[in-house]
Amino acid sequence: MSLGVEDRLAIEDLIVGYATALDTQDWDLCRSCFRPDARTTMDRVGEFDTCEALIARLAPRLTIFTALQHFVSNFVIRGDGDTATARNHFVSHHVPKDGAPYTYGGVFEFDVVRDADGWRFAAHAIRILWEAGTPRPVD
Repeated sequence: MSLGVEDRLAIEDLIVGYATALDTQDWDLCRSCFRPDARTTMDRVGEFDTCEALIARLAPRLTIFTALQHFVSNFVIRGDGDTATARNHFVSHHVPKDGAPYTYGGVFEFDVVRDADGWRFAAHAIRILWEAGTPRPVD
């Protein structure tokens, strides 16, 4: 049996919540999107074995921005029961405090599971497919 509309919308909401967490640097919201042991691979950033490791890496890096804005679209969600995969496009605008804005585009890929807290990410990858502008080095 495939996922129903209610589950598909809940997974879309989860992905939108994650994008919102990055834009607002709301790390509690970010934590609520992930299982604690979720594995993440991010092009140009690295690989992380836990949500806390991901946040520890992102939190200080994102403070250089006046604004971040992630647009997510083209959701493809497949699953059955309490497991699913999701893939979507993203465009991510970055406005540094002391530099020129730049933009990335690519895909988010997720393994999603339903547990006692609802749908959450078990694994996550960000694949950058294109960029515009010159990213400011962070590190």
